[in-house]
Amino acid sequence: MIARIPLLLLFTTIVFSSIISVHAGSDTVNITRLHASITYDPLEDNGVFDLNITLSSRSETPVELTLDNPFDPSVNLSLVSVDCEPGGNVVVDYGVSDNDITILFNNTSWVMLYFTIEGFMESSNLGSYAAYIDLTGYNGVANLLLTLQIPYGYQVNVTPSTGVTVSQGNESIIVNLSQALFYTITTWVPVTEATTSPTATMTTITSTATSTTIGTSATAITTTSTEPATASIPATHGVLDSILPLVIGIIIIVMITVILVSYRYRR
Repeated sequence: MIARIPLLLLFTTIVFSSIISVHAGSDTVNITRLHASITYDPLEDNGVFDLNITLSSRSETPVELTLDNPFDPSVNLSLVSVDCEPGGNVVVDYGVSDNDITILFNNTSWVMLYFTIEGFMESSNLGSYAAYIDLTGYNGVANLLLTLQIPYGYQVNVTPSTGVTVSQGNESIIVNLSQALFYTITTWVPVTEATTSPTATMTTITSTATSTTIGTSATAITTTSTEPATASIPATHGVLDSILPLVIGIIIIVMITVILVSYRYRR
C-alpha cells in the first residue's frame, strides 16, 4: 500500500500522456458503484467520512480519477488511510481551492478512502444544526448512496425529499441519500415542555384551629393559619348557682340519717 505522497514524486517515471482521466461514463473505466458513509456527532462537531469506489474493471495502467468534493470548502477533511486490492497502488490528493478529490491508482478495481471530518454541521439555532451535501457532480453514477449517521435522539429533516430515507438504528439515526442532488439536512433535539396542571388527587385537612392544604400535583406545600376559634359554651352558671345549696343540704341530711341508723343498730 502506498501512503499519500505528492503525485509528481511517485510517478516521475510515468509518461503522463498515458494516464487516462476518467469520470463516470468513461468508455475505458467506469464507476459502477460509489458508496459513502458519514458518522458525525453535532455536539462534538467531528466524525469520520468513508468513500468506497468500485470500478468496472481492473486497470493495469495508472488511472486518474477526479471526484467532486460533496462538502463545502469550509469543511475540514483529513485523509487517514487508503485501501485497495492486493498488489494495487493508490495515491490521493484533495484540495480546498478547487474543492475536488483526485485519486491516482492502478492494478485495482476498487478503492477505499478514510477521512476524519470536522465542521460538517453548523449551529443554526440553540440545539439545531444544518449541513449541506452536494451530490450533483455524481449524476452519471448509477449506483450512488451516501449514508449519514448521527446519535440517537435527534429529529432530522432533509430537503429535497427525493431519494431520501430516514430510519432509526440501535444507537443512531440513519439518513440515506441516493440521488445526485444538493441536499440540506437539518437536525435538532426535541424540547418537551413540563406541565404542572393539577391532575393528581388533592388532600385537604381542616380543623377549628388551622387549615392545611397539601397539593400532590406540585412540589409546594401551602399552609394557611387562622386565629383559634372561640368555642360557644352555653350559659349555665346561673342554674348551678341556684341548685348548689339544695344539693349540699340533701347530702348533709343523708349523712346524718346514715349516722343515726348506724348508732341505733350498735345499741
